[in-house]
Amino acid sequence: MRFLIISALLAMSLSCHAALPGLSDSIKNVIGTRNVGVAVISSNGDTIEVGECGAFELASVMKFHQAAALSRVVGFDTLIHKNIVVEKEDLRPDTWSPMRAKATVVPFETVPAELLDYTLNLSDNNAADILFDRLLSIEKTDSIIRNDYGVGDFSIRYNEKEMHSDPALSKSNYSTPLSAAGLIYRFFTADTTESATMIKAIMARESPFGKERIPSGMATSAAKVFHKTGTGFMSPDSTVTPVNDLAFVSYPTGRGYACYSLAVFTGGMHKEEAEKLIAEISRLVYEAVIINESRRMNAMTYVPAGNKPRAGSKAAEEKYTWGDLLFDTIFTVVDECLNNK
Repeated sequence: MRFLIISALLAMSLSCHAALPGLSDSIKNVIGTRNVGVAVISSNGDTIEVGECGAFELASVMKFHQAAALSRVVGFDTLIHKNIVVEKEDLRPDTWSPMRAKATVVPFETVPAELLDYTLNLSDNNAADILFDRLLSIEKTDSIIRNDYGVGDFSIRYNEKEMHSDPALSKSNYSTPLSAAGLIYRFFTADTTESATMIKAIMARESPFGKERIPSGMATSAAKVFHKTGTGFMSPDSTVTPVNDLAFVSYPTGRGYACYSLAVFTGGMHKEEAEKLIAEISRLVYEAVIINESRRMNAMTYVPAGNKPRAGSKAAEEKYTWGDLLFDTIFTVVDECLNNK
């Protein structure tokens, strides 16, 4: 029942269709001539593409694709109970790996849920390759995203070890912004399995990564951001290709919660410049959807003050506690699983 409640809440979306006036032009003005692609899909029926609509390198954004694919073939019990032995050769020293840095004794045992926590929240490259090796291959990951989720305009061909051995191979792991935004939107609003719910709960945990990207654009808001960053290799001129962020955003409204997905992919920019640009685009998108939500609320039938729910009444509780139930439950579930593995 706990998982049914979580899944139902995450799948809720509004059915009304409304435009986001001026948003595309605002984003275009911010992007200018830079190599940036932006896609937005909202629960209010909006789909927006701005800037470059072609393929960008995914970098570590592919770790979200990996997690989504795993949820289709790996059961919840396997995610939290299957023992995976991590050997010395799994912990390559030439790559980003907080898991390797934390390990005091090798070999050691872990579970898939903990590896996913490392990949999604700390972007651990060794953890991602262990999941590819032990649970779901690169080829099957690509196939599941393509066939089970109906997502095209992307490709995943190489793991982290292969890309670090030959950085040019990273160009074969790519996606259009719209394809990535469509995947994360479908995953959060339509995939209600227990395994998918566990992955959503893992992504709800606080991460030190990417706070200056999409979350920075709504830092003072009540919105909840589930996101996965991607950062490529540095070029001789100190530019980085790509600097990406992919997010699903849930935000409170006067009638509950609404949501949207946002992909901002960049190429050929300095990391700090790209992150500021991603944050600014995120701010523009969030403000546009909030303003649009306010317009819809103002257009609703006026309810006399005497007919509004009394504080503490059942109607008032139903109006204001859905979001609290959602986040309290998912944090409890994932913390229990990871702390008692």
